[in-house]
Amino acid sequence: MIQHLVSLGASLHAINRDGKDALELAAEHGHTNCAIKLMDLGIEVKQRQAYIGSAAELADLRGHVHTAAAIRAHQETLVQRSTLLFATKGH
Repeated sequence: MIQHLVSLGASLHAINRDGKDALELAAEHGHTNCAIKLMDLGIEVKQRQAYIGSAAELADLRGHVHTAAAIRAHQETLVQRSTLLFATKGH
C-alpha cells in the first residue's frame, strides 16, 4: 500500500501538524513492516528530532522494541554500505 501511494505521488517528506513524518508515526505505533517499507523506499532516517528523539527512540518509548530494532538495523546497514563504498573507492 505504501509503495502504491508513493507511486501515485505521496511524499515521503510530508509531516503532520506535530512535525512527525511517516517513519516516526510508524515507529510510534509499532508498525514494523511499514517502517521497513518506508526505509526501503528511501525515507530519510533522521538521527534525532529535538523534542521526540529518533524514530527508533520513539518506538522504544512506546514499547515497540521490534520496530526500534528494525530501524536501528536499517541504519546500521546504511552505515556499513557507505563505509564499504568509501573503502572501494580507494580513500
